[in-house]
Amino acid sequence: MYERDARTCWGFTSKKIVKIIDDNPHESRKEWMLWMFEPAGKKNSNVANKQFWQQHNKPIEIWSLNVFEQKLKYIHDNPVVSGFVT
Repeated sequence: MYERDARTCWGFTSKKIVKIIDDNPHESRKEWMLWMFEPAGKKNSNVANKQFWQQHNKPIEIWSLNVFEQKLKYIHDNPVVSGFVT
């Protein structure tokens, strides 16, 4: 049940986010972001066009405040480290 629900959520949000990026004339990184999503989408037979979310799901148990803060920092810092934002 979880996997089906997660796939539905990922598919829905992926399409919406890509559309919002594509439709926004003020997004200065639009061309680059859409270009980044295309190779992953072409490699994946489950994706019709552009892939926004990573394909794998590796859940991590949050068993302490320290682990929670570590994961939160990763989520916040990862787009910067990957070059998506400055």
